[in-house]
Amino acid sequence: MHASSPRADDALVVGRRRHADLSALGRAGVAALAAGELADDHLPLLEEPQWLREGYARTRDLAEAGPDDWRYVISAVLALPRAVFTALGGFNASLVGYGGEDWDLAYRAWNAGIALRHVPNAVAWHDGPDAAGRQGFAEAKEWRTEEAAQRAVDVVEGACCAA
Repeated sequence: MHASSPRADDALVVGRRRHADLSALGRAGVAALAAGELADDHLPLLEEPQWLREGYARTRDLAEAGPDDWRYVISAVLALPRAVFTALGGFNASLVGYGGEDWDLAYRAWNAGIALRHVPNAVAWHDGPDAAGRQGFAEAKEWRTEEAAQRAVDVVEGACCAA
């Protein structure tokens, strides 16, 4: 961060992204889910991403995150102090299309000394499967990974995210 050193209580916090086929619920069912009035056992659940479950378990919900664990920051449920978000430059507006903005922000936060945390009880419901279960995901993911890798090189070389 360019304004000051991070405080001990500054953290980028993410919740749990769950997947279900919400199309069968209709508007009333989705509203009941959003209001916390519909139990999980009434939902057509889809599998949660295994790599996220394993990453959160290995890092003790990011409390023991290492230098590559910013990859477990998924912005479906994300919170951090406004001052930290601003000092980091917010989400990268040059990213277009699906995904990457959360990893970019988390990478910059981690490198600025901001703690990463996962709170599994903060849930965002995603209608449909994880991106890996969608058509065309592999091609899009490969392109986005290459783009993110170049951005990381730019950061290391000082060509991005100037203070």
